Amino acid sequence: MHSQAGEARARQNGDMSGAMDDRVRAYTEAIAAEHRPLFDRVYRLVLEAHPEAAVVISYDIPTFKVGRRRFFVGVWRHGSRSTAGR
Repeated sequence: MHSQAGEARARQNGDMSGAMDDRVRAYTEAIAAEHRPLFDRVYRLVLEAHPEAAVVISYDIPTFKVGRRRFFVGVWRHGSRSTAGR
């Protein structure tokens, strides 16, 4: 588990791997190179808006959690898709 200070520092430096647990990291490393910039952009935007968000795997895709709210982000062959949940 990473510390919050370490995660914040990683986000500021653009190191996405510093703010992820192993399952999320494995998912993102498997994203095709042509889709990775879009996923990384969504990832940064969410964490800029909600730096307290936890990122976990739920339903086999990365999921941002803030309180009881969820934001699911998945990548398919044609790019990133997302959906918000309560």
